[in-house]
Amino acid sequence: MGFAIFKARRSGTVLPAKEEEWYINGFKEIWDSGIYITRMDAKHKGAMEALEEDGLRLMTYKEVLTEMSRRPNFKKELEGKIFHIDGEGSIAGSGIFDGRDRITHPDYYKFDEKSELIPGRGDPRKTVQIYRGRSPLSFYVYMDHSVGIQGANFAIFANQSPSQVLSMVVGVKKEATKHSVQTVEDSKIFDSLMRVA
Repeated sequence: MGFAIFKARRSGTVLPAKEEEWYINGFKEIWDSGIYITRMDAKHKGAMEALEEDGLRLMTYKEVLTEMSRRPNFKKELEGKIFHIDGEGSIAGSGIFDGRDRITHPDYYKFDEKSELIPGRGDPRKTVQIYRGRSPLSFYVYMDHSVGIQGANFAIFANQSPSQVLSMVVGVKKEATKHSVQTVEDSKIFDSLMRVA
């Protein structure tokens, strides 16, 4: 990538500053969605630095799930990948990600009629495994053939060390507020996850 930029400069072609940053970090917008991904392996600190450099921020788990329901190709792009999302577990005991220890077995959550996560198992395509802990949150998208075996479509980890290297960095523009990523009616958001394959 750096060589491509060097060649462009030598040839007299001027790259816009923002585009040049995306070349450096490898971020690429997918399907004019406002979502940017890079295959860069990164620890939590490295991911945050790369996002900051490009004026991006982490997505919330609700944003990720909503976008996957709207864009089947988004899920396909992320299958088998783990990446950081906004938030973290704690020892407060007041949230679904909170935990005192590194728990190695998951809790299962499903979506209710308001598309909120509630304890229990449902259809595997509407079920999320939660690994409680007190670390920054990360999100894993199971390969399609593993969904039935795992009993869940996705896993959210709060028990992974910030020093663990994850396989991808995903972000959205900072100026887009956490509630402004395009959504569909809440009651239909996760129904379409069943059709994602």
